[in-house]
Amino acid sequence: MKLLSVLTLGAVLLLLSGNTSSGQYACELPPDVCKTFGSGSIKTFNGSYFYVKSTCPFTFSKKGTDYDIQIQRDEDGILLKVIIFLNGIVTTLENGQINVQGSNVHLPYDHKYLHIHKYGIYTKLESRIMKLSVFWYDEDGYISSLWLELDQNRRGETDGLCGRYNTPDDSKKLISDSQISNGNQCETKDENTDCDKKDCTTTISHFLFDCVDNPEMFFDLCLNNACTTKNKTKFECAVYEEIAQFCTEEDEKWRRYTGCVEPTCPGDLIFNKNEKAFMETCSNPVLPSDVPYTKTCICPTGKVLNDLEGINQCVELQDCPCVYAGKVYPAGYNLETKCQKCVCKDGKWGCSQKKCPSRCKIEGIFVTTFDGKNYRIPGKCQYFVAQGLNWSLTVEFPENQIYLSSIKLELYKELYEFSISDKNNLKKYEFYQSEHLRTFRQTSMYIQVQTSFGLKMQIQVSPLMQLYLTLPEKLKGTTKGLCGNYNDDIRDEFTSSSGIVENSVDEFANSWMARTCEDKIPKICTNTQNDLYGKENCDYIKDPTGPFAKCHDYVQYDSYIRTCEESVCQCAENVQDCLCTALGNYAKACAAQGIIVQDWRKDDCIVSCPKNQKFEYIMTPCNRTCRSLSVYDFTCEMEDGPVEGCGCSEGSHMDDEQTCTSTFQCPCYHGNDIYKRGTFDI
Repeated sequence: MKLLSVLTLGAVLLLLSGNTSSGQYACELPPDVCKTFGSGSIKTFNGSYFYVKSTCPFTFSKKGTDYDIQIQRDEDGILLKVIIFLNGIVTTLENGQINVQGSNVHLPYDHKYLHIHKYGIYTKLESRIMKLSVFWYDEDGYISSLWLELDQNRRGETDGLCGRYNTPDDSKKLISDSQISNGNQCETKDENTDCDKKDCTTTISHFLFDCVDNPEMFFDLCLNNACTTKNKTKFECAVYEEIAQFCTEEDEKWRRYTGCVEPTCPGDLIFNKNEKAFMETCSNPVLPSDVPYTKTCICPTGKVLNDLEGINQCVELQDCPCVYAGKVYPAGYNLETKCQKCVCKDGKWGCSQKKCPSRCKIEGIFVTTFDGKNYRIPGKCQYFVAQGLNWSLTVEFPENQIYLSSIKLELYKELYEFSISDKNNLKKYEFYQSEHLRTFRQTSMYIQVQTSFGLKMQIQVSPLMQLYLTLPEKLKGTTKGLCGNYNDDIRDEFTSSSGIVENSVDEFANSWMARTCEDKIPKICTNTQNDLYGKENCDYIKDPTGPFAKCHDYVQYDSYIRTCEESVCQCAENVQDCLCTALGNYAKACAAQGIIVQDWRKDDCIVSCPKNQKFEYIMTPCNRTCRSLSVYDFTCEMEDGPVEGCGCSEGSHMDDEQTCTSTFQCPCYHGNDIYKRGTFDI
């Protein structure tokens, strides 16, 4: 039975993307569709077909400044390059790569204005601003078909090879008007049907003739695709595929006659013409009921894709592995860390309640929120880190460095500032206590802070300033700022100061600026010397025989190497300090899991201790000061993550001159007063 109208042709074409099966358009009109396939075939929004033989770039479809899609083929008709201008973002498809704003990306890719992801056997780019999607099929390293779905509200406003809905298609005019000037670097040729017609004529006449109203127009389309020097069969098959999708009865005789094969699937996967666009996987075994249908690769019934090992293997859910710290563990594996005991079941860890509190980290320009979200701060400014009832915490980045210069805690209307540039300021907090705040120097590298309601800060002050913030469980869901909202839900972690959940990291971070700043941190490093230094030294973390190797199973190192390389590259001065701080961040993450990395400090990272102090990879001030011999030592009751640095070894005590001495040489303390040994009157 033949189809009766161009509108029906367009509707059937939607089966390619599966939207008609999902119910997505049950309450709205289906989108208009334009497509290019084969070696130069075009299907317009109106449903007519024509052929373009050219190596020139063309406007495929465009509407003012809303969007602009450009395509270019090589001399053999292969789609060489696709450029998509959408919502101010430039996406380029070329050489099997997807490039967004100058950087190659991996799927899925999320942006505030667009989303790119796998969709059955296809790849889909969809706008988050308007109802527009671009689909393409990557076959053996080249794009064999590409199509655009556009909201019907934009009818009558488009330009390009796709034409304009309800405006008669003049193929010669569309080709002429849509060609983009490229000097003498390209060539557009006339259609060529002067070649062997047998295959096209026989296949369409015998097997596909009754599938469309006007089969004759596909004869010329097929011949143009067949008259190529390379990929002749594939280009012919593309035309047959185009016709076959309109057939009301499934008959694969044309495939057997032509040798055109269905798409093949890797590993255990099986091709299906009409199944869910997304697969059940070990990571996501249950899909919502409204998932659209399309051509896709699926696992056999009763199995899910083992997406955690990347080998296209289908397994039963009970055999799914789990991932921890970047390492894959088999089903049933028992994992024990400092904070939890977990068992791998159905692809997920079943864990005991956490014994360790959540912590927010600001390590240079890299932030880890309370709920575990990692991101990069976009600019050097003053930011609200966290805030609650009667308290707020801000940090400041200087103009000439990517590490903190100061931390300010406003507590019950009192302001406490910790500034790395003011030694007298930090000395004040080496031992300080008031009604709502206690501080002390843990080591030469850290100051510990604790409030009356349980807020704790570890402030690294040497060689560079960093912040580690812990809040008590009772404050869950009550805070906001760069550290997130601490509610165990990562989906709303980027809640801005106005209460809107942002998709963009930059928009989220900028909303928490304490003042207006314009000093943006470049995302691409241009300091070649620093870049080389970072790449040469940051890989020290992943050395399988090095000191960090004992921690590899507990803390994934890939992200630490990336942040190390960027921190070193962006470092404005004292690049060795930036390197050692970044390496130390991995060691600190290991220590938080109970894995103490010893002897990693070599060469530029060796710490020189003042006076007769000693460096230790785990240093504690508890009962190691002369003050602790005279008064109660509250440093012993303030527990936080282990830290390294200089201090006094066990059995010696630090006096007020920062010298380690014996018990008998220590002065005495009464309140804030210090009395030399041998003084009797108080």
